[in-house]
Amino acid sequence: MAFGAAADALARPLCALYASMITVLARGAEDDLRAVIPGLPGVTGTPRPIEPDGSSRARLLWNVTQFLIRLAARQPILLILDNAHDGNVMSLELLHFLPPWIAGARLLVILAYVEENRDANQALRGMVRSLLSAHEATLQQVESQSEPSLSKLLTQSFALPRDEANSHATTLWLHTRGNPFFVEETLKAFVAAGRIRRTGAGWMLDESLPATLPATVRDAVQARLETREPGARRVAEIACIIQPRASRAPSSHSATDLSMGQMT
Repeated sequence: MAFGAAADALARPLCALYASMITVLARGAEDDLRAVIPGLPGVTGTPRPIEPDGSSRARLLWNVTQFLIRLAARQPILLILDNAHDGNVMSLELLHFLPPWIAGARLLVILAYVEENRDANQALRGMVRSLLSAHEATLQQVESQSEPSLSKLLTQSFALPRDEANSHATTLWLHTRGNPFFVEETLKAFVAAGRIRRTGAGWMLDESLPATLPATVRDAVQARLETREPGARRVAEIACIIQPRASRAPSSHSATDLSMGQMT
């Protein structure tokens, strides 16, 4: 699918609309909507091929943008594209096209990406540079969460008393070191395993945490390590053993020159 990532982000809210509303908001641009999001209610037929020439592409992007602006006038839209570093060219082109035209609209677009993977995606790298230089986007670095911020998260998400939230936040921080991805995946795993569960009008959290991080975190770390050179992987293996005591200092040395004795 040409607009795979953008289509996925838009499909669920748009497919919940009545066909009549889509027709009114599209104003004759149903073919362009179908090219981006196949299967919309009331938009039938086979999606037409996306022509490579600039005029037809520009018309498609314009019509989709105007549709979203009209929809946002009826209900605010939050459009989130996670793992944008894996986004395809057409999805990023659409999201690059939006910002200059949606100023003042009730439409917020959020792209999340791994910074070190950004440069591997030429379309994303160019889009970020362009939008920042034109002051049409802001860059927000996601930092590690502190124990107080984790306590606030648990209080807001699960309506825990402050003392209980503080206690769980300490354990969660020791388990994840506040890494946002680790925190999110750990909490999701707790819910899936019943360690965080609803009890009447509230939530109950188990006192104990699992000994290991969720499989999703291990898989993500493993995938990242597989892209590194053997020396970098060796440093990561040693850092896993010494855990909190590891710093960035070992990375300035060749991993082949490091022994366990030197690292302790």
